[in-house]
Amino acid sequence: MHGRRRVGETLGEAVAYTIEDTITINDYSANGYTFNGWEIVSVENGNWTQNGVLQPGDVDANTYYGNIQLQPMLTPIEYTVNFVPNGGTIIPAKSYTIETSDYVLPGSEKTGYDFAGWKVTSASGSWTENAVFEAGDSVEGKYGTVTLTATWTPKKYDITYIVGNTDLYPDGITKEGTYAQTAPDLTDAEKAKPSDAQYDYTFEGWSPALTTVTGEKTYTA
Repeated sequence: MHGRRRVGETLGEAVAYTIEDTITINDYSANGYTFNGWEIVSVENGNWTQNGVLQPGDVDANTYYGNIQLQPMLTPIEYTVNFVPNGGTIIPAKSYTIETSDYVLPGSEKTGYDFAGWKVTSASGSWTENAVFEAGDSVEGKYGTVTLTATWTPKKYDITYIVGNTDLYPDGITKEGTYAQTAPDLTDAEKAKPSDAQYDYTFEGWSPALTTVTGEKTYTA
């Protein structure tokens, strides 16, 4: 009585058959790879073809006999890492496979900002949307096409205010300013009247006028 034996359902599992059995060769899948069939890597006391390739489907009964060992034939799939600089230096797209081990994510530069990592804004395969990767992180073991968008932290700069002879800021003061934002203001810098002065003073502003922060700056009342 003829039977049916399914091969390839579980990788590494041995399946017994006789010449009278119909053998069903199963499909196989592996993340990051294309499956190209089962290679016959070993034949013992049989009529199978050494290094032959079996594709998924049925092998008719009364055709083959003997012990064989099969292994899946896999080709790594080529994927793409796309970079969105978000105002920083342009990074060319990079092709890679799940087996790529010598490629690490680059950094980027942007005037007035510190690079804060690559955020996953479009994900497939093993990439997780909204995850953040640092420059120097490896893609080894990853698979799938992904879009990474640069994230940035604005730099901080010292902004110095020289007020002069006042009770409020007698020696001046330094505050932290954020790149691309207007320099922080101080409370009106009222100037105390010296004991021998005839007049009080009214604060009229800063010289130069407060501007957008692009680096360290000194303002004088």
